[in-house]
Amino acid sequence: MTYKEYEEKAITTKCYADEVAIPYVVLGLCGELGETLEKLGQEASRDEIIKEVGDQMWYLAGIRVELNLDIEDGWDWTKSEKLTPFNLISEAGKIAEQVKKWLRDDWKTGQDNIFPEKRKSVVIEAWKNIWMYLNDLCIQLESSIEEVGRINNEKLASRKQRNVIHGSGDNR
Repeated sequence: MTYKEYEEKAITTKCYADEVAIPYVVLGLCGELGETLEKLGQEASRDEIIKEVGDQMWYLAGIRVELNLDIEDGWDWTKSEKLTPFNLISEAGKIAEQVKKWLRDDWKTGQDNIFPEKRKSVVIEAWKNIWMYLNDLCIQLESSIEEVGRINNEKLASRKQRNVIHGSGDNR
């Protein structure tokens, strides 16, 4: 599975209004990041952590789509240095900061609000760094980002089919 194949399936489970799309996916990423770190701190099971990683992947796909980021097709986002949870927090913060500034400086009520090119380069770099961290975490969990993507797409497709895409909880 390529990144684009993952994204095409994932985005079919979109459950938010277009008017709030960008803040929704960025806030969602931040929330899932918190849940992932909580699971890691609790030394949760491998499967529980994989579910949280998959949820972050879904919000990253939403960010790519909603901000119309130009991203290559592959999953080959590896770095030589060891990434830490602090990197993940920092990178999510960079994305949130750009969206905050967009809402503060560029947003006009009642107009088409396109995310500005001047902010995309920061978001793209942070977005890729989060994928690199998640890729590393998947390897640590003795899995792969492709496998976690497949599991996530299956989970979301099942929720959509059962009409439980809205709601909360990992096991719905």
